[in-house]
Amino acid sequence: MTSKELTAQGIAALKEGDKQRAHELLEEAVELNPNNAKAWYFLSRVQTNVADKRTSLNTVLAIMPDNQLAKDALAKLDDEEADDFESEFVDEPEPVVQEEPKEKSHPSFQAYESMSGVPPALGSLPRMGLGSGNKTRIGNLQVPVGIEDAPETSDPQTIRNEFVQTFKNGYEILRRTPDVYLMEVQRASWWRFWQFAIIALTIGAVVSSLAGFILQTQIAGTINSSPFVTEPVASPSVFSMFFSMILFLPLNILLLYVGIYASYWFVTTRRAGQASFARHAYTVMLPVLTAGLIIDIANLVFAIAPLLGTLVAIALLVLWVYSLYIAAQGITMIHSVDDNSGYWSMAMFAIATFLVGLVLSPLLLTAGLV
Repeated sequence: MTSKELTAQGIAALKEGDKQRAHELLEEAVELNPNNAKAWYFLSRVQTNVADKRTSLNTVLAIMPDNQLAKDALAKLDDEEADDFESEFVDEPEPVVQEEPKEKSHPSFQAYESMSGVPPALGSLPRMGLGSGNKTRIGNLQVPVGIEDAPETSDPQTIRNEFVQTFKNGYEILRRTPDVYLMEVQRASWWRFWQFAIIALTIGAVVSSLAGFILQTQIAGTINSSPFVTEPVASPSVFSMFFSMILFLPLNILLLYVGIYASYWFVTTRRAGQASFARHAYTVMLPVLTAGLIIDIANLVFAIAPLLGTLVAIALLVLWVYSLYIAAQGITMIHSVDDNSGYWSMAMFAIATFLVGLVLSPLLLTAGLV
């Protein structure tokens, strides 16, 4: 079934009042054809999350910049949804898009950006969406800081499901599955960024600290069993493992921020990139943190059962470098710059994180992170 047919069925389901069915059909329609403006518009009519609605409407404007219905819907996004349908949009011609283009080129996201299209001065860059927006309540707990585009409430199951889905998409991005990167970046928001980053880095903190604890215990045991050792080496304590977990999260958030900030500064000031800071951060985060989480889990596995330690370490290093390469292609895509600009931008990411890591190396060593 084509995207156009799914859109027609989704609109029909929406008119009949079956919003859940309409949501399923329209989501499938935009997955088949991300340039289906009509499907994105009606998808916004059945979405309950404000950030998702804004993403869908911005996508309409990316495809059809002069569409007044999408502009009006964005202007009154917080109002109650109108009962009638905009019949003129239904009749509006869809943009001509080949179902299976012979050649793929990098799509332009310039019209899609929520910002003005002109990159802000370095000193006025947004603080990664923190300090504004809702302090989301998750069950009985409330997020201590406001996050831009965050919903007022959420629940653990929804957050878990969204994290798993984003991780799967990140994995498919590393596998270079066609169109997944494009579709996932279209959902970019600071809420989605922090939701994935915090969970991924928290899991990384646990498994990395545990892997370090196991490895240090094994090393201490090997040394102490040697007949040439006169004074036994103390094994690591459980306290040191928990201390490592506590330090891991803020230090790696800092490294991630510095790297993203440096790469964004380079591509916008030296290569005339046009994407917003939020979209840039989300584009870099997807492959890099997904690869990082895979590396952390692999390190834990081989700490428990060391087999080909050196070769595995090299393979994991290659995976990290590969994730930077994929992120560079994402930067090229969203900023509409040449490939070399994307590569240099991620080189700035790597250099910045290395230099800051070098400065923080005493803390990183204490935490067992390097």
